[in-house]
Amino acid sequence: MRGKKLQTFIFDFDGTLAVLNIDFVRLKEKLVSIAQRYIIDIPQKDSPLLEWLNDLTNSIKDENKARSLKKEALDLIKATEIEAARDGKLFDFTESLLTFLKGKGYNVGIVTRNCEEAVKTVFPQIHKYCHVFIPREKAVSIKPSPLHIHQAIKELGADCKTTMVIGDHPLDIIAGLRADTLTGGVSSGKISADQLKNAGAHYVADNCISLFKILQKDRLISGFEL
Repeated sequence: MRGKKLQTFIFDFDGTLAVLNIDFVRLKEKLVSIAQRYIIDIPQKDSPLLEWLNDLTNSIKDENKARSLKKEALDLIKATEIEAARDGKLFDFTESLLTFLKGKGYNVGIVTRNCEEAVKTVFPQIHKYCHVFIPREKAVSIKPSPLHIHQAIKELGADCKTTMVIGDHPLDIIAGLRADTLTGGVSSGKISADQLKNAGAHYVADNCISLFKILQKDRLISGFEL
């Protein structure tokens, strides 16, 4: 592990700071139904939805059809995210944790593959609790691309060597590793601790509070009181 103390924390949102409600299996079934109106042979790739959709639209030679499919699919994804967000909620620790970190002078960023409207439905005052918020629409390239993380680090004026990316999914861990940051996996979403370890997470805990207690024990932070 690196000897430098951490100065910057970049969090995922759903499953990390808020309860995860989206049924991705059901959503993909709906997307397949839409896609079947545009293309007969649907690739059965076990890839994340947005990447699967991108590969699918790139396989369509007719640009108008590809554009139409992508818009219809993205509209459905966004509507599903917003609908799920109406029943969503922050974890009990989220506001106090982010307030504590900002108060102690740490850089705080939130990066997510979700749309901005869905996140703000759950967390309308998100900008009060972090220095940088980069949802899907504002990302130069979404996780697991390291560019999503580098974008946040640049906006924060931070250094990847003293940054930790925290998330509940292997995509978060992969993005952090590719961005050359430390990574913290939290099994507060739908992914197990073992899966996060297998993805390469430097640290793994039940949730963000447990993770920060470990970081304090390892002297990567100090003064953690929650």
